[in-house]
This record gives sequence, structure tokens and C-alpha cells, in this order.
Amino acid sequence: MTQKRQGQAAIENERPVASLDLRREVCPMTYVRAKLALEPLEQGALLEVWLSGDEPVRGVPSSAREEGHEVVSLAQS
Repeated sequence: MTQKRQGQAAIENERPVASLDLRREVCPMTYVRAKLALEPLEQGALLEVWLSGDEPVRGVPSSAREEGHEVVSLAQS
């Protein structure tokens, strides 16, 4: 996820400035914690978020987009 990056194309080679492991969290705390991690970041900064479970994997990116953040990629391991 990037901190509100309105209209700018994502650069795939950028590295995250922070990483957040939410694999042990449950909704709605997954997005609450992601949102709190995004707030101090500068515009355009990348935040890597680790999620597990169907609901968080769908909900966190969706909520981030609704608030104007760009989801750069989603990957499943």
C-alpha cells in the first residue's frame, strides 16, 4: 500500500519504508493497524502489509482504496 499517492504511477522497484505483519490479527483490527501505520508515512511511501485469511486479504486493500491509498500489488504465498 502507498500513502495517498493520487494520480502517480507506482514504481515496481520501490522498496517499502515499513513492514507490518498482521497475520495474527482479525478484522476489523487488520485495517485499523494498517491505517495507523500509514498515517506517519510521507506521501508516496510504500508500506508492506502481511495478511492471512480471506476477509483481511479482501477487506484491507478495499478499505485502503476507499480512503484514497494505492494498492501496488497483492501476492499470495
